[in-house]
Amino acid sequence: MFKHMGWTRTIHLFLLALVVWANAACSETWARKRAYFALRNVPTAVIVEDPNERLFDPTLAYELAHTATYCLANEPDVEAQRLSNLIDPPRISDLRDRLGDQFDRTPIDQLGRLIGAHQVVHVTIQKVSLQNDPGVFRPTGEVAVRVIDVEYGRIIFPGNQLEHVGAKPGYAVVGVLPYVTQIDEAPSARRRLSQALAQRLGRNVARLFYDYLPRQAGEPFEH
Repeated sequence: MFKHMGWTRTIHLFLLALVVWANAACSETWARKRAYFALRNVPTAVIVEDPNERLFDPTLAYELAHTATYCLANEPDVEAQRLSNLIDPPRISDLRDRLGDQFDRTPIDQLGRLIGAHQVVHVTIQKVSLQNDPGVFRPTGEVAVRVIDVEYGRIIFPGNQLEHVGAKPGYAVVGVLPYVTQIDEAPSARRRLSQALAQRLGRNVARLFYDYLPRQAGEPFEH
């Protein structure tokens, strides 16, 4: 009898341990990815620069900025992380048109002041690659992200060193799309891939600043 009770106790303890392990595994799997930095809910602009023209065409920098702006305003589940004072990307495009060549030579904090921003999410295109091998496409990009305090002309992200806005480069953010093997290699097809990559990079830039649920096991690949 006592031997039977001992086995019963052992089985109960084993089952309890299994339940605890399963709960811990689920909690880890469904854990939210935490924001890297908390943006202030003040007038905020996303300015994207592609000084070496790595994107397929100049309008894709706007695509990246538009996606990041949309995600910052709409994606966060936590109300405190959802920004309500974002500056529309068309205003930045209008400023670029007005300044012409001077736009790229104007410090980011000054650009921010000209459009009424208190902080700027500054994104610089670092690398873009569409094709790995002949006939095999794997759009991949990398950008450097900084947050500029416009009033003081200081970098407030990444790090806490509060460097001057001239300091380079920033926090690296990568975007990767799934492999594509059957695609027309015409310029229009390449542009569609570039546009999708710009949108993915824009979303990933925005995700630096709010909590989100990463891809779960069994869901389609994304990065």
